[in-house]
Amino acid sequence: MPSLRVLYVDREPGLEPVRRYLEDGTDVAEFDVYTDADPKNALSRLDEADCLVCGVPLPGSGGADTGVDVDAGRASIAFLERVRTQDPSLPIVLFVDRGANVPVTEAFDAGATDYVRKPDARSEGNESERDRREARPVAPDCTGNGVADVTSPGPSAGPTGASVEDPGTTGTDASSDRSYELLARRIDAAVCRESEGGSRPGLEEVIERAPDAVFVTGADGTIEYANDAFERVTGFSAAEAIGKNPRILKSGEQDQEYYERMWSAILNGELWEEEVVNERKSGEYYHAHQTIAPLVDEDGTVERFVAVQRDVTDRRRLEREIERSARTLSRLHDAAFELDRPLEAKLEELLEIGTESLDFPMGYVTRIDGDTQQIVAAVGDHESLEKGATDPLERTYCRHTIEADDPVVVTDAESDADWADDPAVDRFGLSCYLGGKIVVDGEVFGTVCFADEESRDPYVGRVQRSTIEALAQWIGHELERRRYERDLERYEEIIENVPVGVFRTSADGDGGFQAVNEAMVELFDAPSKAALLERPVPDCYRDPDRHADLAEQLADSSEVRNAVVELETVDGEPFYGSVSAIERRDGNATERGFEFGLDGATDRATDGSEGEVTAGYVDGIIQDVTERERAKAELARSRERLQVLFDRSPDGIVVHDADGRILEVNATQLEQSGYDRDELLSMNVADLEASLSLPKLREVWADLEPGSVLKVEGEHVRADGSIYPVEVWVSCIELEDERRFLALSREISDRKERERELERREAFVENVSDAITVLDRDGTVEYASPAVETVVSCSPDVLVDGSLFEHVHPDDESAVESALERVLNGSGVETVEYRFRCRNCGDAADDTASPESGSASEEESWRWVESNVRNTLDDPTIEGLLVTTRDITARKERERKLDLARTQLRQVVDLVPDLLFAKNREGEYLLANEAVAAVYGRSVEEIVGKTDAELLQSAKEVSAFRADDREVIESGEPKHVPEETLTAADGNTLVLETTKIPFEVAGTGEPAVLGYSRDVTELKEQRDRLDLLNQVVRHDVRNDMQVVRGRLQLLADQLDGETLDMPTVETHLTEMLEATDEAIELTKTARDLTETMLERNADRKPIPLEDVLWSELEGVRSRYADARVELETPVPDVAVVADEMLESVVENLLVNAIVHNDGPTPRVTVSADADPEHGRVELRVADDGPGVPDDRKDEVFGKGEKGLDSPGTGLGLYLVSTLVEQYGGNVWLEDNDPKGTVVVVTLRIADSKRGQGGAGKSP
Repeated sequence: MPSLRVLYVDREPGLEPVRRYLEDGTDVAEFDVYTDADPKNALSRLDEADCLVCGVPLPGSGGADTGVDVDAGRASIAFLERVRTQDPSLPIVLFVDRGANVPVTEAFDAGATDYVRKPDARSEGNESERDRREARPVAPDCTGNGVADVTSPGPSAGPTGASVEDPGTTGTDASSDRSYELLARRIDAAVCRESEGGSRPGLEEVIERAPDAVFVTGADGTIEYANDAFERVTGFSAAEAIGKNPRILKSGEQDQEYYERMWSAILNGELWEEEVVNERKSGEYYHAHQTIAPLVDEDGTVERFVAVQRDVTDRRRLEREIERSARTLSRLHDAAFELDRPLEAKLEELLEIGTESLDFPMGYVTRIDGDTQQIVAAVGDHESLEKGATDPLERTYCRHTIEADDPVVVTDAESDADWADDPAVDRFGLSCYLGGKIVVDGEVFGTVCFADEESRDPYVGRVQRSTIEALAQWIGHELERRRYERDLERYEEIIENVPVGVFRTSADGDGGFQAVNEAMVELFDAPSKAALLERPVPDCYRDPDRHADLAEQLADSSEVRNAVVELETVDGEPFYGSVSAIERRDGNATERGFEFGLDGATDRATDGSEGEVTAGYVDGIIQDVTERERAKAELARSRERLQVLFDRSPDGIVVHDADGRILEVNATQLEQSGYDRDELLSMNVADLEASLSLPKLREVWADLEPGSVLKVEGEHVRADGSIYPVEVWVSCIELEDERRFLALSREISDRKERERELERREAFVENVSDAITVLDRDGTVEYASPAVETVVSCSPDVLVDGSLFEHVHPDDESAVESALERVLNGSGVETVEYRFRCRNCGDAADDTASPESGSASEEESWRWVESNVRNTLDDPTIEGLLVTTRDITARKERERKLDLARTQLRQVVDLVPDLLFAKNREGEYLLANEAVAAVYGRSVEEIVGKTDAELLQSAKEVSAFRADDREVIESGEPKHVPEETLTAADGNTLVLETTKIPFEVAGTGEPAVLGYSRDVTELKEQRDRLDLLNQVVRHDVRNDMQVVRGRLQLLADQLDGETLDMPTVETHLTEMLEATDEAIELTKTARDLTETMLERNADRKPIPLEDVLWSELEGVRSRYADARVELETPVPDVAVVADEMLESVVENLLVNAIVHNDGPTPRVTVSADADPEHGRVELRVADDGPGVPDDRKDEVFGKGEKGLDSPGTGLGLYLVSTLVEQYGGNVWLEDNDPKGTVVVVTLRIADSKRGQGGAGKSP
């Protein structure tokens, strides 16, 4: 028994039970468990453990027990990534709460090895099928079916079924023990896999751990083996099932025809796959996708059947739910978009739709106001759930709903431990409850709920949850819309009373105003709104061309445009206005009283249709900025005077007042600080100064006398936030009786940087994690940083003054030399990988061991390193080759393992006999196995990267394949093509059964399609032959029976007459007997032909030719007494390669020669002649009948050659041709002399050297 150290990180309540069980309650291994409730502490203890068990959610990450709304799953992912960074190989098993939100795929990507679900305390040990399925590791996706009694196919033998475990059979302790035992086994398996180099589990383990039921039966239908999943799926344990027939799962839903098809397939060695309805041990029906695979021996005899079965009941249920949900959403859409309907009526209709769709008797909408719940709409009959009713929030179901992200579901409150004592249950008495949160403008408004006083089935699917979420969203949107309308009315009132002019004009702007507010009337000093609306807009501009320019700018952009223009009042008084306007391009927006709230007939112009503006329009505002513009003009004059002072200054100049407000700057200052002019002019000097505050600066300026200069060093702040050092000269000047300060600043970053450069280089080299060395031209080490001891385990003193090549593996010396030469020749930076070992260090490998010895310990002493080499010989601070080196030994080992895994995967893919391929969205092959290469007549390398259009000759096939590929990629759904044709490279047309599934290309996420095709050409040909044979036989039998019926009718007429004509009666009887014989003979021939078609690979053996000829001659002579059938002797004493059907060949040749003879006494002569040298015998059947024209000699061997309107079929000669070809012979027709036909048949002699080789199975 292995001894394993386990570090378990989880919340305090769960630590002790797990530790106690692993150490005392299991025989899987001897566990020594360390527990820790702090993930940070656990990171420091990883080296003490063989395996880490990580509880989810982690301590301190939030979740149901903390009340903190965080994503516990994401916190766990972050912890896994930190563990993997610290220890890449430590096995990690997740122990997950059933309610935790864990992204499983991301967990495995982050480093998880396996995961197990914790026991659910609330379920009292009853695990759902979904929980058990999620508790297992990820397994291949396989489908399956059951196996029935092969000795008696029919209604008594049917497909198998699946069943969930019977509820109530286990208690809480048993459920916990199962979870803990499963955890113990997963820990042991994870450690074993890691110790074995991460090898995959064996086939038996894969089958036992498969989520689908897998079982094996003998040829008599008795179950011999069943995996663990069999009990979870069917309800029968392996012990109960073994020795039984799979009919224990029969539901009676499949009819006789289903079983006939199934048995026809599996007894012929075919794979059977279909979806059926079966019955569990509990009597419950369920849907299953099933597959049966027969196992045959070398002779093709079925020995066993392997069955795999997957429960798809949930999928079926989901499909029904989706259909119902689609109808519900359609009704919700129609109701929600009746915009003119009152809100109360609309809410009631939405509730009616919800109760009908979800099958709940009651529904209601609540509003949550602080600690109170109020019902605003309700349907159904419940005295406490009526419109207007209020309750304390703490006594309602909705207090849980508004705190949850997803809908809250309660199916049986009385039996649910979390709800049995809840105040809401006591207040309302609802056993079943489904509620969703209503959010309006990002805030919780209330809830939409559906309820029932009776409990119900615990299953509430995703579609039902989606329905309640859709209802909540629609109600929230409707409430938002109603709130928006009320806000709009308030805005209208505000705009009408705002002190800024608001207007609307037409898009061309040549007419008058369409709407104005009261502030516009005051701004233009108009007598009234009406007077201003009649005034043309260009007349309001001092310069009409300025109006045209602004209109052109608005037409070129859908953005707000700002401009300061000179306007004039109605009386012609000029003023400056700041205009902000935007052109609306949507044309005829219907408004209520105008978008910005102007009412009255004089406020806008229309075309007579109430409330619609008929063309594009411009909305804008105008603000009087006359005083501001005058101040700006004065400032411009001041700038002109100051410009003389600093236009040509190489230093940055800032002019500011005593308060630090910046009045002017020069171009150098703009370039130096990174601000534009407007930004700096709106700032204070304190905004630029990084080291002194504004009060401190004011003190400095106050002490500065006019004419004096102050020199200081400081730091300024650029526009991007960066700080740079400056030298500043500040002087005070007086202009127009005002104190102004002129500050000249010079950036001294270069000087400061040079001072810090030496310090920085020294610190960098001494502390960088990579090893840094400097080499001379010959490879001698002139300098080595302290990091060489960490990277290559060598002291810097040992390396310096020695050659680098003393430490390089002999096999890698040439690569290092070449890299140095290329750098010396000016190639820039060269990267080289090589093996390094410090030979001078005391802890290095024994120098006496030669590199060629090949011992494992000697090879392991070498480290793989990667060095970047740069030519810095011309750098006066280095004067050598600068080399940075890092240890890549671990990376090299990972690359080696990855290459090995890719090689093994490629071998598996190429061993698959079916065509296996993958294509991207452009149709280029990403993958193709050897089966594809064989059909295309190219190598795999020639196929990958090309499209079907480049590989195939048939444009029709290319188009069909391309359409299927696109459909799968765009829909994201698999596609099964039962039959499609493909022209192979050798010209043969193959019939393929193809399945295509969507997937994403690893690394890029690019959508692609994966397909596999099976060659079903021979199967299709066999079906076609049987279909035609069935058609022909039914036709000819019907003709013969019509003859019998006609003769019987004539015979009946004779019997009813006064006299009886015996010769006529005898004629009728003779015709009936002959027709009956023909029908019998036809069915016999059809039977032989069917057996021939179905048993094309039957065993061949030596058949004595003479015995067969005499036997069949005697039989034909007895049946056709009026014919003369002779056998020329002697007959060669040989055996031919054939089987028992050779008798049918001879019989059909003789009968055909007699029945198609038009003479009164048909004469048939049979002869045989052997050719031992060529291993052949020739059989000739000659008749004296009418003969066969030359143009029809090749056609008479076709099946049904005579046609469906002829009295006979010609199946006999078709059977002869088919059998002779299978025997390796030939058959043809010749003319007989003087009349008639000779049928010539050649067969292989079995006792010759060549014949012996063919006496086995037919070619």
